[in-house]
This record gives sequence, structure tokens and C-alpha cells, in this order.
Amino acid sequence: MQADNRVTAITLTAGLSSRMQRCKLNLPFAKHTIIQEVIQQLSDADVAEIIVVTGHYQSEIKELVQENAKIRLVHNPDYQKGMTTSIQCGVKATAGNTKGYMICLSDMPFIKTKSYNKILEEFNKNYNHQPLIVRPFYNEQPGNPTVFSHHFKNEILKLEFMQGAKPLLKKYTDSVLAMDIQEDVVVKDIDTSLDYKNSVG
Repeated sequence: MQADNRVTAITLTAGLSSRMQRCKLNLPFAKHTIIQEVIQQLSDADVAEIIVVTGHYQSEIKELVQENAKIRLVHNPDYQKGMTTSIQCGVKATAGNTKGYMICLSDMPFIKTKSYNKILEEFNKNYNHQPLIVRPFYNEQPGNPTVFSHHFKNEILKLEFMQGAKPLLKKYTDSVLAMDIQEDVVVKDIDTSLDYKNSVG
């Protein structure tokens, strides 16, 4: 991958899993665990690097995710303040020549490599050195992951809203490319025990 085509996947694992009242990312899924499935699919995707942001369950994640040339673990000491601090932590850790940030949620193990690559392809195809945000939609429902071009780095780092980067989507509507993707995996997560039970049959 050429330097000017670099996109970093920032994978958020710092949450409390409050609805499950336990670490859900180490639950069995697809022959390993939820977080390992997410990392495996991302590892095979066309991203230059994967930043895994840890928090409350740092030790559990470190046991399951091995660092290598493509994968780095970064701890967010402020994880209790909300998701935004983890996004900011990941952005700060990215390589200086990163072209964009793909914000990935770690409780969405249904997304396969081909889906990640479709979103990345849409981003690369439309990127022309101008601010760009690519957001997938399934049946008009916004999904994940969303890709922000590097132009938004300072805006992300200045965010005070603690529930993610939604303010940027509202503020920079002219830069948002809504990508229609006919795959429900971009809106499907594992949030509760019932979600998990249904996902593993």
C-alpha cells in the first residue's frame, strides 16, 4: 500500500460493556472470540495499520490481541469519560502520513473483510485531498464503520462531546458521502446477552 493511500483502522475496545456486566469481547465467536474475529477481518482488509484502543478490560484484550507490524495496542486512561476519548487516543497514535481514520466498533464481529474493503474503496475512490467522510447506510439506517479523512484530525482532537464523532457529521454535512450498502452487518452489533445468544444460535 502506497503511503498516500494509508488508512488507519481505529478499533474501540475501551467500553465498560455495562449492559452485559462483563467483558463481552472475549466471548466465544466464530472459532475464537468476538474481538479476535473483528481483528482478523480487519487484518485481511486494505488498511495500513490497526490501532486497538483499550480501557476498562485492558488485560483481557491484551491476552487476546497480539501486536505485530500492523497491529498496535494503545491504552486510553480516560476511557470512563466516554467513547470520544478513545477515538482521540487512537487518532493521536496513528502514523503521521495516515490518509484517513476508519472508526471501528469492536462489538460488530459480523462485518467481514469484503465489507470493510467496500467502504475503503469508496473512500479512496472519492478522496481528492479535500475533507471527506464516508458513512455506510443500510436501508437508510446509518451504520459503521465511518471513515474520516486526515483533514478532521484537529477537529476530532478538540471534540468535547463524549459519545463519538456525531457532531462532525452534523457540522460538515457537505463533506459526508452517504454510502448505500446492502449488508445489514453495518448496523448489527452485540450489545446485550440476548444479542449474543441470537448471534451464536
